[in-house]
Amino acid sequence: MSYEIQGSIVKIFDEQVFGENFKKREFVVKTKEDYPQEVKLEVTQKYVELLEDYSEGDEVFVKFNIKGKENKGNYYNNLSVWKIEKMKEGSEPAKKETKKSKPSFNKPESASEDLPF
Repeated sequence: MSYEIQGSIVKIFDEQVFGENFKKREFVVKTKEDYPQEVKLEVTQKYVELLEDYSEGDEVFVKFNIKGKENKGNYYNNLSVWKIEKMKEGSEPAKKETKKSKPSFNKPESASEDLPF
């Protein structure tokens, strides 16, 4: 399942490297709501490159997944980003996906087309 968040980047942390095969970079997005939230998200592996063109203060639209795991009786959650887009202030992100419309059920025009039950 995918989630979305929109806001401004308030902090971008340095890239972290673990061993030879794993890297991640975290950043914080502040939402624009009545009660703004500062949410820490992360990009890992090939997605670390996504943050190269962004800086603190940029307005962004972010798509992410929630990942959870258990280790020695402790539970951890990560907000793992897979897409990020820059936005102009007050604008909506470019939607490349089209939503499927719900089927419409029209009332029959005449009684002869009506179902018998």
